[in-house]
Amino acid sequence: MLRKELLFFVVSAGLLTAWATSCTGDSEIPGESMGLFRFHASPLSFDGGVARACDRISELPKDQGFDFEGVFSQSRESSEKAYFTINGLSRDASLTGQVLTSTVEAGRRFEVDDCVPEFTAEETLEVALISESQARHYAALDGGPGTGCPPDIETLLGSGAFLVDPDAGIVAPSFTPEGFDAIHACGLLIDILRPNGECPAFETAPDGGTTPLDACTATYFVDGVRRQ
Repeated sequence: MLRKELLFFVVSAGLLTAWATSCTGDSEIPGESMGLFRFHASPLSFDGGVARACDRISELPKDQGFDFEGVFSQSRESSEKAYFTINGLSRDASLTGQVLTSTVEAGRRFEVDDCVPEFTAEETLEVALISESQARHYAALDGGPGTGCPPDIETLLGSGAFLVDPDAGIVAPSFTPEGFDAIHACGLLIDILRPNGECPAFETAPDGGTTPLDACTATYFVDGVRRQ
């Protein structure tokens, strides 16, 4: 069991626990490697409720986003069990079709104005693994990032209806004699930070009314490219 302060792998200004950016060796990866991916996380939304919890947490990357990298791997015992590993530290994940999902939870202290409360932080990484043929198709579509990610990635993460058309040469990623052939991974990183009630209520209205600090939900679009 990993220590709880090592469960989170978000990079950025010490948000939860820093990613180590060194390459992860195959000997440290559980199961069968599906590839090392380099990601950029771009801010999508921040919902901090009436008390503006997200605005008050200065450690959250709200402007330029951040980069991180990690290795996906699949259990040798179950095709639906997977892992996400960085610098020898692994978190459990599930694999449904092309969608890999990993959720972890830990305690973390954040500075909020003049208060430093304990938060319960829940982080979910949900990405689709995209084959080369799918990436070529999605990169040509209007409305997408042009990188191989589909423009409607949030919908597809829920439905799992990624384009597969063998007659057109478009196939889902799979293990081959050369290894797993996904070249792209994209989806969402969602961090929910729930305060444990140690801060005073914050003024939220012109008449002096106050509101306790709410949970902050930070959502990022993650776009990853296979490195090896």
